[in-house]
Amino acid sequence: MRVPEPDVDELEDSELIDLVIQPTLYALKPGGAREDLDEVLDLATPGQRALLVIQTFTSSVKNGGLYGFFLNSTGVLTEDVVRGLYLVGANNAADTLREAIELFPGAEVPLDRRERETVLDSEDPDFDELDKHFYRIFPSLRDLCARYIRANRSQFFKTLY
Repeated sequence: MRVPEPDVDELEDSELIDLVIQPTLYALKPGGAREDLDEVLDLATPGQRALLVIQTFTSSVKNGGLYGFFLNSTGVLTEDVVRGLYLVGANNAADTLREAIELFPGAEVPLDRRERETVLDSEDPDFDELDKHFYRIFPSLRDLCARYIRANRSQFFKTLY
């Protein structure tokens, strides 16, 4: 799922990120099951996988905060997002997401969406401060992702010879 390598130094960070996650986004089925997602993620390089789940996470949090991320189907990606954040060097963001996970019983986010919804309704975790923290660090997260792409080009681009 790699794309031909452009002149990455000429692209803005957001353009670069969009370019490298497009192949994985196109492979996803709208509203697909976790098995469909796993099939796509299994074909992706570690970097592609990280960027896809980070992009999904940031979009979800921007639209509904951590509560929305966990409540929606995206919540199944929680551990993938943590690993992806650590991979790209976003340790602060990964640690903050771990803090949110700690608000779940047993510090485990259920994989089943209905179970997550039940837990969120019964526990009513307060994600406000963690949400604010994410909103502040999202720009630096984009920078870290772009830096990771530039430093690990072979995970994202195919060489045309």
